[in-house]
Amino acid sequence: MKHQYPFTRKTFRSFTGWLFLIVPAVLLCGCITAKKMDRLVGKQYGNHLPAERKLKDSSIMITSSLPAGSGQVSSSHTSTRMLPLLVYWKVDYKNTCILNTEIPVRRFKNMVYTQAKGKLIPSLQGKQLELSIEQMPHAFALNDKTRIVGLLYYISLETVYIQPELKDMVVSYKLLQDNQVVKRGRIAIPDSETNTPIKMFQSWKTATGNHIALYNHNIDNMARTFVDEMSHELDPSLTSAR
Repeated sequence: MKHQYPFTRKTFRSFTGWLFLIVPAVLLCGCITAKKMDRLVGKQYGNHLPAERKLKDSSIMITSSLPAGSGQVSSSHTSTRMLPLLVYWKVDYKNTCILNTEIPVRRFKNMVYTQAKGKLIPSLQGKQLELSIEQMPHAFALNDKTRIVGLLYYISLETVYIQPELKDMVVSYKLLQDNQVVKRGRIAIPDSETNTPIKMFQSWKTATGNHIALYNHNIDNMARTFVDEMSHELDPSLTSAR
């Protein structure tokens, strides 16, 4: 998997400008609070969870074993680590945002139901398909890492990026005929997300909004890939023809 390296800023200054670097870095940690992150993420989803589409055909049932979230869209928390030494300072700030699990679960259901009529139901031939969502990516972190080396003169390095959870989508299935299990298995779809660098002069709000849009698109793509894999499991001839 090819990863994007986050944007970094390097500076070389005298000791007189040292405080003008470390103080803003510390203030940034307090600027992007968990409450502000949750407020921004909530706006990206219209401050409510996605609507769930219903499938008229009862031959496919989807459940989830993921922990049920509360009514809110996300829950964030922050952490700051500082290592102040004589010639080396390290400041690591992280704002971790955990999305309500209903967001990826409902997006998955909606995509599967949308494609079921053309790709899954014809292969069932009267059988029942039960899907159980075991794992989904539903978190990301905003990272700001600052390093300062020197005494009278110093070199600083700041790295700012959004880090996805990088968790595969895992769904188990059971195929039933006359209430008897005739086939069972598990399908894992790799998460293709990568670190998203926050570019120079780009605000953390814009970067977070862009990441949420990419995350939604990624969940939809993973669900489409799952449907393709599931259709191959239902009809082995599709696998041999692939």
